[in-house]
Amino acid sequence: VPYGPELGILLTAAVLWISELIPAGATGLLVPIMISVLGVAPVEAAFSPFSNHILFLLLGSLLIVQALTAAGVDRYLAQRIVRSA
Repeated sequence: VPYGPELGILLTAAVLWISELIPAGATGLLVPIMISVLGVAPVEAAFSPFSNHILFLLLGSLLIVQALTAAGVDRYLAQRIVRSA
C-alpha cells in the first residue's frame, strides 16, 4: 500500500478526534509525533507548522493578558475608564 503510514495516521487521528478518547489538543500533538516516528517525514518537517511566528505572537499575547488579569490590572483599567466617562 503506497500510502500505508499516512493513511494509518489519518485514520488514527480521526478515530481519536471523533471518540474523544484523549483531548483534541493531545491528538493534535500526537499526529506530528506519529509522522516523525513512523518515518513519513523528518521531525523538523512534522513540527514546522507549530513554529509559525504568528502562533508565538498569539501565545505571548495570551500569556501577557493572563498575567495582567492575575495582577488585577484589567479591573483597575476598567474602573479608571468608567470613572473618567
